[in-house]
Order: sequence, then C-alpha cells, then structure tokens
Amino acid sequence: MNRLCIALFAALTIAIPVALSAEVAHGVAQYSFVVANAPKDASGNARLRVRLMRWSTDEERRQVLAALDEPAKLLSALPYVEVAGYLQWPGGLEYTIRYARQITRPDGSTDIVMVVERPLWLWWDPAATWAADQQFSVVQIRVKKDGTGDGRIATGTGFKRDNDSGIAISDTTKPAVLTDVRRESAS
Repeated sequence: MNRLCIALFAALTIAIPVALSAEVAHGVAQYSFVVANAPKDASGNARLRVRLMRWSTDEERRQVLAALDEPAKLLSALPYVEVAGYLQWPGGLEYTIRYARQITRPDGSTDIVMVVERPLWLWWDPAATWAADQQFSVVQIRVKKDGTGDGRIATGTGFKRDNDSGIAISDTTKPAVLTDVRRESAS
C-alpha cells in the first residue's frame, strides 16, 4: 500500500506541473510591456506580461454592457466565467483577468480590452487613488499591425460602455502608461 501511495504521489507531482504548463501554452495571446515613468528600481527594468488564455464570449460582453448601469456590480455579472488570463506585475504580483475582448479596428490595429478583478497597484504613481468600493480595473492596449503598441489603465472611473468590446477606456488621448507593448508568441 505504501508503494502505491508513493507511486501515486510521484505521478501527481509530475502530472500537475505538466497540466499547468499546457494550460499556459495554449493561450490565445501574450503581450509584454514596460510602464512609463516607473522608477528603475521598482520594476527592475523587467518587461511585464499579459497572458490571455481565452477571449470573452458575446454573452459575457452582453453581461458587461448590462452591468455598466451599476459599475460597482460589474464583477458580479461574471461570477462563474473561466479566467480569461493574467497580468503579471513586479514583485510576483499576478492579477486575474476576468474579461478580455479583442476588437480589430478599420486601420488593421487591434484593441485588447480587459477587466482585472481588483484595483491594480500603480506603484509608480504616488497620486494614484481608487474608491474603497472599487473592485476592478480596466486595461486597454492598442496593438498596431506590426505587433507593437501602448496601453492605458482606468481605475475607479475612466471607462465607458462600448458596443463592440463591452467596456473601454473613456479617454484614449491621455498619455499611455503601458509602453513598448510587444505581441509575443502565445505558445
């Protein structure tokens, strides 16, 4: 019986990491970026990452549109959906992305709009604040045809209803905070 338990434990020890790495390998998109104005010592000059496992469905987009009448309830509109991806921040912080839509624009560029399930820690901006009841952040990345781009973050307010993506950053003329965005291989 002891040998059986040891063999089972060994099999699980090998199978679980393989299964987890297969999940990451089968993502639909991956992007890396740097943060504008971040102190060099805070990010270590490392590129940060967005890993998307799946795109949100049209039904999830409809749920987001309906929930925007009461933004504080946005995440409760998506309580049982699979994780869409992860945003990897410095210091090992990993934020869960609950909603991700990709919209192709007429000029061939692509907007990636994501809802992160809690407020993002904006370590580089001492003036950054969010409401105590804020449960999410909105991240929008614009990627040109060549796979490069930039992105913005809305915390608290700063987002609007969008029929194509469900939700979008209100003011895309503000300076980008996610810079040197690069599309990477999702595998």
